[in-house]
Amino acid sequence: MTQQPSAHFIGRIPDEKRTDMSGFSDIMDSEVTYRELNFNDLEGYKALMTAEYPNGYVGLLFKDIVNDKSEVYYRMGAFVGEKLVGLIICIVKFLSVRSQSDLENGLSAQTGKKLSYIPIIAVADGYKRKGVGSKLLKDLFDSIATTVFFHVPAKNVVAQQFFEAIGCNAKATLRRYFADNEDAIVYARE
Repeated sequence: MTQQPSAHFIGRIPDEKRTDMSGFSDIMDSEVTYRELNFNDLEGYKALMTAEYPNGYVGLLFKDIVNDKSEVYYRMGAFVGEKLVGLIICIVKFLSVRSQSDLENGLSAQTGKKLSYIPIIAVADGYKRKGVGSKLLKDLFDSIATTVFFHVPAKNVVAQQFFEAIGCNAKATLRRYFADNEDAIVYARE
């Protein structure tokens, strides 16, 4: 039997320490275009994921995601010309993919909403801190009415600060969650 990681709950980020999403500007607005990912984006997806996750990345089946007609997945890319420079994939209908853990059941009970899960958000070097990730997240948050949750490595303080600044709250720490035994912080946007 596989042992489940232990969870440690963390408090809510005070409102005065958070920034409204409108505080992020997409300064490259004229250069970056956003559209739904399709199968023709496979090579760009692999290149971006290899660069951003050199130790391996989530092995989601790209073909299944981009060909999804039942709206299980939300998939959006940021492009400069034809080059994929950012992407977000969200499992909108999370329960149709797998059952929820006790932690996820508790999160759903807290918010009174169904859950959606972001397994991947990535922005290429050179496009970080220029509004690309903020725009990808804002468009996702504006398009679905579920509680969105995701995992952030405990050592990635920059990512934690980014997510907290756009209104996401740390909900729990999962011990030894990642393959290298690093802890994960569970974040949610209600």
